[in-house]
Amino acid sequence: MKLGRVHAIDFKNESDSLTIGEAVDCARTTMPELHEWMMKMGQHRNQVLQDRVTHQSMCEVLRWMNQPEELAGVLPLYLAMTQIRDAEGRRVGLEWVATWQARNLTIYANLRERMKLGARWLVIYGADHVAPLIQWLLDSREVDLASVSDFLL
Repeated sequence: MKLGRVHAIDFKNESDSLTIGEAVDCARTTMPELHEWMMKMGQHRNQVLQDRVTHQSMCEVLRWMNQPEELAGVLPLYLAMTQIRDAEGRRVGLEWVATWQARNLTIYANLRERMKLGARWLVIYGADHVAPLIQWLLDSREVDLASVSDFLL
C-alpha cells in the first residue's frame, strides 16, 4: 500500500487475572438466565455474520459490519456482563468489562498520541473495539471521521 509507516496501537495487560471465559462460566453457574441470554445473543450475531460471509462479497460484509447499528450491536452484551457476580457476590463481570474498557481507552490514547494534525489515518480494528473508539474520537472533537464504508466500492 506504499504506506510511510504502520503504527501498532493495541494494548493487552498481561497481568489481567480474569478472562472473558471465566466471567461467562461464572454466569453459567450463578446467573443461568443471563448466561442463556448472552449465549443466544452471541450465537445469533455469529450466525448472521456467517450467513453474510457465505453469501456476500467481502466489501458488502465490511460495509455492513461498519454501519453504526452493527458497530454498537455488541455493546448490550458487555453491559449485561457487568451484572455477573460469583457465588461470593464479587462483581466478576464488571471487573472484566472494566479491564476491557481500560484496554479500549489505552488503544484510544495510543492512537491520539500518534496522530498529527492534518494527517489522514486508516484505523483497522476488531469489531468489538470499534464502537467505543469511534465514540471517543467523536467526543474529543479533535478529529474528523469518515466511515470506511464511504471508501469500499
